Amino acid sequence: MLQRNIVSVFLVIFFSRIKCEDEVRTINWTIPDGEIQGQIHRTVNNNLSYCSFRGIPYAKPPVNNLRFASPIENDPWEGLHDATHDRSECTQYASGDLLGDEMLGSEDCLYINVYIPSKAIDPKANLSVLVWIHGGSFTSGNSSYVKFGPDYFLDQNLVFVSFNYRLGIFGFFSTEDGACPGNWGIKDQILALKWVQKNIAYFGGRPDNVTVFGQSAGAVSVNLLLQTKLAEGLFHGAILSSGTSLNLWGLNTRASLTSTLLGFNLGIDSSNSTELVEQLRSVNAEKIQKVGWTTVLTLFLTNALRGLPWAPVMEPNIEGAVLKDPSEFSLSQGNFSKVPVLMGMNSNEAAVFTEVPFLLKLYLLYYDVVVSYLTPYSMTKDSVKRLAAGEYIKLHFFGLLPIPTSAEKLINFVSADQFFRPIRQACTLMSQHVNAFFYIFGYTDPALGATESDTGVGHGGDLQYVFRSYDNNTKTDVQVSEMLVKLYSNFVKYGNPTPIEDSAFNNTIWPSVNASASNLDYVWLNQSMVVDVNPKQEIFEYYSEVWSTFGDETEMTTY
Repeated sequence: MLQRNIVSVFLVIFFSRIKCEDEVRTINWTIPDGEIQGQIHRTVNNNLSYCSFRGIPYAKPPVNNLRFASPIENDPWEGLHDATHDRSECTQYASGDLLGDEMLGSEDCLYINVYIPSKAIDPKANLSVLVWIHGGSFTSGNSSYVKFGPDYFLDQNLVFVSFNYRLGIFGFFSTEDGACPGNWGIKDQILALKWVQKNIAYFGGRPDNVTVFGQSAGAVSVNLLLQTKLAEGLFHGAILSSGTSLNLWGLNTRASLTSTLLGFNLGIDSSNSTELVEQLRSVNAEKIQKVGWTTVLTLFLTNALRGLPWAPVMEPNIEGAVLKDPSEFSLSQGNFSKVPVLMGMNSNEAAVFTEVPFLLKLYLLYYDVVVSYLTPYSMTKDSVKRLAAGEYIKLHFFGLLPIPTSAEKLINFVSADQFFRPIRQACTLMSQHVNAFFYIFGYTDPALGATESDTGVGHGGDLQYVFRSYDNNTKTDVQVSEMLVKLYSNFVKYGNPTPIEDSAFNNTIWPSVNASASNLDYVWLNQSMVVDVNPKQEIFEYYSEVWSTFGDETEMTTY
């Protein structure tokens, strides 16, 4: 079977080079589930030819009795499966549609994409594999080529895989008991990784050298995949960009209340969770999406700092559970897969909120009144401590003025509270058990008038340099892109972003974090790579003080 694939690719690529390079050619390929038809292209820089196979089913459609259930491996098919285009994204609302008026996607969305450089036609190639998990607050996003074109990674001779997973209510609804434990989207990811192990050798990839890469909610997902025994052995390296399972927004702490309110809003008795789930499986997808969204939005607005509307949940200790223990406990105890980790964040994650709309300013006054909500939810269960900590935090970040009066102070607080503190803490804990590399990305294009005194790089600002779906407008943009892609690609291939001295990085070696050292080594990624120590030290020390003063001492209190 492998031999047949190799010959087919060679012939089609050979003849496509004789004819018009811009003309898209199709190619047939065979995997254990059946025959698929893909396409042959050239990367955006016209560096090499590659094959794309998009929209391969890796699970049965999660509808009817499979809604709110663990995914089931897809059945083999008869005939030729069309893998020349992206399939439906998972059910979601259009970006920015807070009112839930424009529904996109479908429940039938569990498809996987594989991109292979022409070098993979050599049976001895055994190329390293990069698996991408998209972000999107666990409620939006997809794995389409338009959003995440992998051309730059293909130029580095990596096999690239991406896939969809269930989102929103369909991916993260939970009654917090055995009737509907939740984390369906994470369980989709695990099945997709099993598909990679079973199939990637047919595409010239090495199943024993797979790295999982996620950004934002995708990075939280990667951190959870590290911690669950269900994904053990399915990957051999992990890249976490702008998110970990310690980020407060990455855990839903109100799932049971949500399920009760959802049943009430749909006119379903919520007193019996098994009956509730059975009836919810028969509700029209558009209706359950809309009512589910308005239900969680109401809860979310009572305290937006407590976690995303739909997100991973703690599960009961039952078979098939992904997350049974608090993440900080698992990370501190080394209860996670022992693989190399590359992780970091952008220089000012909340800088995407450069202006605060009037209605949001009115909402933020709420935190001036209920100041205890400024306290990280995981810090303490003591209401007196929570209030005292909230007042202490408000004074530190906002002074005596109302919170909405300064967008800059608000950005600094959100970046520190929701990103910097938990991401560095996760690195500190994980580096005690595995080889970890830490970074801060801070490149802003000087040709566009940016300076280092500007607000910094906001959430997602790094993606344009690693995927071709965005425009890199200047020579410096291209240089930064080449640097990032090569660092990531080295990590995928060797478990180390700088395995040897390289003039492309000014012969700089990226040091791993020394868990026993007093300083935390990291690199500052701008127009070049600079080694430094103790990223965001002031913020880290401040929150360490807050935690020691107001945090509970008798239990693990952070995610």
